[in-house]
Formats: sequence, structure tokens, C-alpha cells
Amino acid sequence: CGDRHLLLPEQLLAFLATLPELRTSHGPLLEEPVGKALLPLCRQPQTVRRDASLLEALGLLSAERLHALPVLDASGALFDVLSSRDVRQLASNPATDLAIPLEEALRSLPPKDSRVQTCAVSDTVATAITRLADPEAAQLVCLNDAGAVCAVVTASAVLAALLPSSPPHHG
Repeated sequence: CGDRHLLLPEQLLAFLATLPELRTSHGPLLEEPVGKALLPLCRQPQTVRRDASLLEALGLLSAERLHALPVLDASGALFDVLSSRDVRQLASNPATDLAIPLEEALRSLPPKDSRVQTCAVSDTVATAITRLADPEAAQLVCLNDAGAVCAVVTASAVLAALLPSSPPHHG
């Protein structure tokens, strides 16, 4: 066998986003709102309050096998996101104390504006694809009309909407 390369969902989506054929073949779907086309393909979001400990948040990420965990403030609004990329960065610092409040741990990361990507339920699938095609955007935290977190949209969910399921081909 030759070299095998694993293509990540984010890479595949970024490639598909460059193809003019995507608009031709999936035009109506691309104009659908995220809330209608993608949320049914996303699981219920797990969230954590910003006053939780870093250890609690890491436990939830691990137990639920999440790539991102929306962090809420006391009112339930999105405060930040703890992603698997953030965890790798925190783990690279041997001085990281797992007992510290999550809010404190998040302050040691790059500014959230550079790490947290969102979309609204009313945004189009095309808008979500454009945002997810950015290599810095591993996922989008989807907010409802009231600003509450209703899902974490991943490239895998978008691909599930775009690509018809078919039996695996082994050959």
C-alpha cells in the first residue's frame, strides 16, 4: 500500500467550499437557515458555567467526547468556549493548576475573539461553510434569536447535510 492520508472533515469542507459545483448542486441547501438544515444533525450542546473548575470542564469534554465546550456566564449567555485546541495549549504549560476556575484558565489563552466563532440559527448554510472553511474555526457555536447557545456546529455536521450517505467502499 502507498502512503495513506487522513482527510479531516474541516479539510474536506474547506476544499468543497472552493468548488463552483457546490453552489450548482446544493444551491437550495446552501440558502437554508442553519437552524433548519444543520441543527437536526447536531447533538444537544453540553455547556459549563465559567465559575466551574478547569478540572470539571476537562472531565465533561472527555466524558462526552466533545471538541468544544461553550462556557456560559451567570445569566446563561455565551462567555467563551473551551476547545480541544485550547486544552492542548493549557497542557503545554506544566504550571497549569486543574483546580483553578475555568474563567482564570481561559484568560491565559489568546483573546476569545480569535478563538470563538459563532453563527445564528438564521444564518445560511453557505455562511456556516464559509466560517468553518477558515482553518482557525474548528466549530461554530450556534446561538438562537435570544442569544442562547443551541448547538455546536462542526464540519462533520455540514458534511452530513451536503453529502448523501452511502455504504462504505472497501477496495
